[in-house]
Amino acid sequence: FNTLGMRRALRSGEPVRISRARSVEAAFLASVGRSQRRRVAAALTEAQALAARSGDRHAQALAVGVEGQAALFFGEFARAQVLCQEAEGLMREHCVGAAREVATMRVWAARAMQYMGKVHELAAWLPEAMQECRDRGDLYTETTLRAGVVPFARLCAGDPAGARRECVAARAAWTTAGFHVQHYFAAMSEIATAIYAGDGAAAVELARAIWPVLERSLLLRVQLVRVAAYETVARALIAA
Repeated sequence: FNTLGMRRALRSGEPVRISRARSVEAAFLASVGRSQRRRVAAALTEAQALAARSGDRHAQALAVGVEGQAALFFGEFARAQVLCQEAEGLMREHCVGAAREVATMRVWAARAMQYMGKVHELAAWLPEAMQECRDRGDLYTETTLRAGVVPFARLCAGDPAGARRECVAARAAWTTAGFHVQHYFAAMSEIATAIYAGDGAAAVELARAIWPVLERSLLLRVQLVRVAAYETVARALIAA
């Protein structure tokens, strides 16, 4: 779909549309991993230049956000947090109808904090973020955080039962059709919770049950997902 959009944007010659398409292209390329650094940089350079020339605030904020997303996918977590939070601020202040983009930036910033082990910062940030999701009826962001970030915070607080409840609640709130990133986050959180609780055998069983589904989902094409999934399963095997 993005390639089709890119072709049409280029035919139109409209700078804002081309900038947005190039930003989204950079996001997809970044998901492949660090091998795509040069292509991501080239796409973002063009997206940012077109956005600056046009003066379009959404295109500008999107380019900053995708740069943050790329940093996350490349393992540059401190930079990712800064850029994603900057992009969120720009979108909130200047863009109408950018709820999806704001949600994405919040999730990526939270994941960056999680990977860096910013436990106290994350614990202070989560209650307000989750309440805002409930106030807005934003099931997507609430479920995504509940599946992947909140259980981590619960485990850091020494509450495996609470982590497990969050995983169950996230699954109950989400569709059972297909396998989405929310299912992946919940599965990894459940395995981590079993490891924390000292039940290595249960962690391995969970990993065995989810792995074929995860492979079919194609999420393992994303380098960050692949590394994190292997690391989680390896910990389960050691725990067992």
